[in-house]
Amino acid sequence: MASALGRNELWRRIALMIGIIAGLALFFYVAPVMISATAVDWAQEQAAELKSPGGYATQENKRLQQLPLPDYIQAKTGGRVAVIDGRAWGAWLSQVQEASLSPSLSSPYSRRVSEEDRDHFWAPSGPVEVFFQPDEIPWQQWGLRAFDGDQAYVSATMGEETVYLALKYQDYRTSVTAMSQPFRTAPNWLYHPYRNIGIGVMAVGLLLYIFLPRRRKSEQDIAYTTSSMLAGDLAALILLLPFYGLPFVINGGTLQAITGLWPITLFMWLLALICLIMLYYNAWYASYFIQLTPAAVQEISFRGMKESRFSDMTAVNI
Repeated sequence: MASALGRNELWRRIALMIGIIAGLALFFYVAPVMISATAVDWAQEQAAELKSPGGYATQENKRLQQLPLPDYIQAKTGGRVAVIDGRAWGAWLSQVQEASLSPSLSSPYSRRVSEEDRDHFWAPSGPVEVFFQPDEIPWQQWGLRAFDGDQAYVSATMGEETVYLALKYQDYRTSVTAMSQPFRTAPNWLYHPYRNIGIGVMAVGLLLYIFLPRRRKSEQDIAYTTSSMLAGDLAALILLLPFYGLPFVINGGTLQAITGLWPITLFMWLLALICLIMLYYNAWYASYFIQLTPAAVQEISFRGMKESRFSDMTAVNI
């Protein structure tokens, strides 16, 4: 029984270690790909051709501003406009357009707008991006290609109005790099899809560390104090968190820590191995105690029991 409870000292630290390693990886995980949709008012876009920030309009701006609207749309999109079924996708287009034009208002897709665009202090001056996971819309059928920054357009006629959306492929595996990320990314629940799960995994590991049964020490036992073992675990934890977690912060994500500045990641994770070794030896010390019986001295830990009989020791001394 004592040996079994001693093994709990190893299991409690394994649970804490797995909770931190798996939990932090899930916490910092970034969705690999997002598809953004932005409302487009082509008449307004054409009217703004002559409104350059410096007050200077090029000949190309003047030419585009004078084109008929259908020709202007053709010139700006390069013909990459997919006309989709308004009966099947009309409601979706209208709701995405509403969220894109009025991100601060409550709408079915307002939660899919970045936090900065929904903040009144950073109120955008034009339509904003509404984000979707790749499996939520048939973006490939609509002509969007799978490389970062590719852009295509969809349109649908509803009544007398034609609604246009600009689709953009955002590959976070390449655009999220060391110490940087795209401006106004997807909202956190899409950008970090496993963050809550990661918090839960770390919480479970901590709870197992706290509540796994401990062996009750008797007055005759010779053992390390519980407080010294807790101090050792705390020291290992304080070192493990930065050595293991900082590469995720520096590179901007879990996958990026391996594909980005991986030499820094490798160096810091080698240092993190020292913390894991500390936890292992803390588990051994916490489970180790010496028990005296009338016939022998017993050394017990999670590795088992080693017994030295008094008769054997006497024979050796003689």
